[in-house]
Amino acid sequence: MCSMSKITSKFLSGPQEAVKLICPGDIVCASMMDGIPHSFLDALAERVEELPGLRVYLGSLGRKPKIYDTGLLIDDYFFTSTERGDGKPVSYVPVHLSDTMCGAANKGNIVAVLQTSVPDSEGYVSMGPVPYELSLLDSARCIILQVNPTLPYVYGESRRFPLERADAYYYLEESIPAAQSFVASPEECRIAELIAERVPDGACLQLGIGTMGDAVGKYLKDKKHLGIHTEIFTDPMIDLIECGAVDNSQKGFKPGVSYFGASLVGSRSHPFIDKNPAVEGGPFSIVNDPRYIAMNKKVLSVNGALQVDLMGQVCAESIGHKQFSGTGGQLDFVRGARWSEGGMSFIAFPSARSDKTGKLFSKISLTLPAGSAVTTPRADVQYIATEYGIADLRGKSLDARARALISIAHPQFRDELFTQAKQAGIII
Repeated sequence: MCSMSKITSKFLSGPQEAVKLICPGDIVCASMMDGIPHSFLDALAERVEELPGLRVYLGSLGRKPKIYDTGLLIDDYFFTSTERGDGKPVSYVPVHLSDTMCGAANKGNIVAVLQTSVPDSEGYVSMGPVPYELSLLDSARCIILQVNPTLPYVYGESRRFPLERADAYYYLEESIPAAQSFVASPEECRIAELIAERVPDGACLQLGIGTMGDAVGKYLKDKKHLGIHTEIFTDPMIDLIECGAVDNSQKGFKPGVSYFGASLVGSRSHPFIDKNPAVEGGPFSIVNDPRYIAMNKKVLSVNGALQVDLMGQVCAESIGHKQFSGTGGQLDFVRGARWSEGGMSFIAFPSARSDKTGKLFSKISLTLPAGSAVTTPRADVQYIATEYGIADLRGKSLDARARALISIAHPQFRDELFTQAKQAGIII
């Protein structure tokens, strides 16, 4: 039975006491990335059999929680290596990051569970490096906080709230996994150079997670008056701020501050964003909303892809039917850049990949593999970039698109791609 009525104090001893607040049929929304209270999920695993109808929503797990071993089906908004693989009870929720948690909204019995920083002198806690939608907090029947001293305190009107608003909270110093290091390949460095050559002074940056986005950031240090409005605050952005390339002086939305949704798990950005008034966090529903993004001029959006077909359809999240990552915010920023005055969006990736035996495969193909998810539709794509050049697809016919994409494909596959496109009637 749900024992919420037995809890007489907001302050709890720990996650074992906190999970007593969960009732049958509850929808536990456990935040994303560094906002996930893993200790709470581990404690909840001990009660799963007592809670028929329980649902758990989360995204981008840093480590495997014990609740995996209970067989409870978990709804996940973005896959990492923790969620990938066979036999794990995790089902992906296709959703743009600007609309995260929509699957749980308005369903009642929501229990909001998230990590926060320690409270400030005014009694406010911060969500730290990961946002949580305030609309869910407003509709939740119960708010449970794991106050973690290791989380940075991030400013932002939608990023902090009074500790007294929580129904229950407990203190627990939960370690954060070490950040993944990204080392760009020679091909990615060449692509980054090609993109950087086109970036004007005063551009507003969104650089996707991973080696490609990091590589582009490293080639922008000679630019002036750059701004940051980004889904993920990455380590190269710190370098751009510290060297003076970023001053946020020409932004139309949130001028004067670097505006972001989340920072990477365990990255060096954590001490940088901690109580830094020049950096502001916001909810994904605003950060990733193309209408807000487009309020900035010269938006530069750089994201990656697993595969692109000759019509320009981009798959960045699945390998055939197997979910690999998530829809995320790619299309949010592609459209935001498109609506931005002077904006540019790039889908950037090396032209080919090798399997474990060394066999080479083209990442530009006639069609996407069966079951592949289309992350960015062909009508939205602007630039496709590989180490062999940049193809501008906007306003191009299918024939012109195919020819442009073949020209930046790996040379080993160009003749084959042309023949396939001709046979398919794409090239006339």
